[in-house]
Amino acid sequence: MQLEQREDPGGQAGVSKQSRHEEAQRVYGTSPDPYIEHFRSRVLLDALTEATALYWKRRAEALERALPRRGDFHGQATREELWERYNALQAEILACRRHANLLAAGTIAPANAEYDVAAVLREVS
Repeated sequence: MQLEQREDPGGQAGVSKQSRHEEAQRVYGTSPDPYIEHFRSRVLLDALTEATALYWKRRAEALERALPRRGDFHGQATREELWERYNALQAEILACRRHANLLAAGTIAPANAEYDVAAVLREVS
């Protein structure tokens, strides 16, 4: 197999793309790109965070603050449009609170936020 060589401003001229990739896999466990590794970690952390009752309670509270209120500036929204938005937000709030209650009651098992995210990502790679 012939390896590709190219100039590398990082001082790795003469080192093949294949060997750089292998070195990165050895060091990082997966991808050579730190941005990709950070992105993967954030996705996993976000998933773990969304698996807590507190997340869903806070989400419901944020949606309650977004409800249209009398006296607010509503632009050109009609009364019917405001009513539709109010009902849609109320349904989302109810769903968030139900999800939080299921997590709090143990009906749905929450994720363990104590995971070493980097280790988990290396394990599944």
